[in-house]
Amino acid sequence: RRLDTMMTIYSKVVFTNSKIEEYSGNNMEYFLDNNTAVSNHHLNGKTLIMPALSTGNIPQLAVDLLIENVPLHRTGYLESQYILPMVGVDEDVLVTGLEVFGSNTKDIVVIQQRSPTQQGANKLYAQQILQWAKSEGINDIIYLTSSDESTQVLESQIGERLRYHVVSNDSTYPNMQKIEDLKWTELEEDAFDDIIRFGTVAKYLIEELTKDGDDSFSMLVLNLFCSEGNNVPEGTFMASFVDSYLNLVDLEDESHMKWVAPSSWASLFISTPLNKQLWM
Repeated sequence: RRLDTMMTIYSKVVFTNSKIEEYSGNNMEYFLDNNTAVSNHHLNGKTLIMPALSTGNIPQLAVDLLIENVPLHRTGYLESQYILPMVGVDEDVLVTGLEVFGSNTKDIVVIQQRSPTQQGANKLYAQQILQWAKSEGINDIIYLTSSDESTQVLESQIGERLRYHVVSNDSTYPNMQKIEDLKWTELEEDAFDDIIRFGTVAKYLIEELTKDGDDSFSMLVLNLFCSEGNNVPEGTFMASFVDSYLNLVDLEDESHMKWVAPSSWASLFISTPLNKQLWM
């Protein structure tokens, strides 16, 4: 289905005691953007990068930076009944809760998630996004997440703010050599459940991938320990880690890299009162 100038956003979810009761109509719809600068809409064989809505919104900030600096272009919109519906405008372009970005030259596809899941829907959303990714021929996910630094309960965790966790039913993660070359630090198995807490989308993505035993699909989880506040530096830090892994940003001298902030960040910390007429 193609998107012209407007798109109807709707949500059909049945709740019982604030928990989703119905698990039908699980197909996620992908609306292509007619005005995209990306000529190749096929996602087969590409790596999917997607953010968690977690501490400090750091994954979303990192995705914003990747979109701006690679650069990536909006290719379409995803519609899920498990995501709270929202719509807005950014520089006369439609903005929704789930947007897809791509490139003519990079083998990645990026989802920017701007709206949280419905209460109790994390597992269903994880199943849905995984089903969509596989249907599009995607075989690798990089999932960005963040957690409160107070969860660094083990002494061995202190000092390394970004940790990785790989999920693969194959004996070896496909890009393990690259990770070893970068000298990243793995998130310890005995601390994993404390960090990637029960009930999160990341937790359910891992469960689904492990359960189906598909050795052609893999996932890399990057978690950054942080505190809430001005998290632009942490978002930049995470984006830099992703770039060092995938070599996305073309630079003559990477040691002097300066990330360009998207225009939407101009109002990131402006506390201008909202127009009261919005509620009249």
